[in-house]
Amino acid sequence: MATRLFFCTIGDASTSEGVFWETVNAAGVLQAPLAISVWDDGYGISVPKKYQTTKENISQVLGGFAGENGLDIYVGKAWDYPGLCKLYTESVAAMRQTHRPALLHIQEVTQQLGHSTSGDHRRYKSPERLAFEEEFDCNKRMADWMVASGIATEQEIAAVKAEAKKTATDAAQRAFRHYHDAVAAQRQMLNIALQAVCAAHPEVSALAELAADLEKCATRCALNY
Repeated sequence: MATRLFFCTIGDASTSEGVFWETVNAAGVLQAPLAISVWDDGYGISVPKKYQTTKENISQVLGGFAGENGLDIYVGKAWDYPGLCKLYTESVAAMRQTHRPALLHIQEVTQQLGHSTSGDHRRYKSPERLAFEEEFDCNKRMADWMVASGIATEQEIAAVKAEAKKTATDAAQRAFRHYHDAVAAQRQMLNIALQAVCAAHPEVSALAELAADLEKCATRCALNY
């Protein structure tokens, strides 16, 4: 029986990389108790998986690896919390008995804000997909399950959401202020040096123009602070 298991996670798009296949093959050859969780949201940044994964399904593609002297394959839904608890409990118990690696293909992962805050996933996701992500958002489904199971009331869930939103907002504001203050300090140092140079070389009009531009920049930043 394996006393130690090893867990790793990877996004579905990254399963197209060679290192993923090398890892899966090595784990199967060595029969290492490695649990590989694949978070599958159907996209690699903005590229649908039909353009990067054969059959659009990594667990199906790995079917030839399944079984004795290979690995066990499990499939679950990201929004199904009790189902995931059961899936991971059973797969881990099996791994301890067989010492066989496992791939846990977790499908229908939702991505509410796109790949990063610099992009907008509404540009490449259909209205139907966006509606699905709203309905099957993991946080929403978790909250619904907690209420249905009597773990928390709707009021308590609302309070947790409000507190989380406030915590995130406060942290964002602190980060912005920290950045802004650091830039302002550097700008002040530059302004002092520039004023000294202007005083020493009043005949250079470009220096005065630069100082004026710096002052305008400081004013704009103060208005946006």
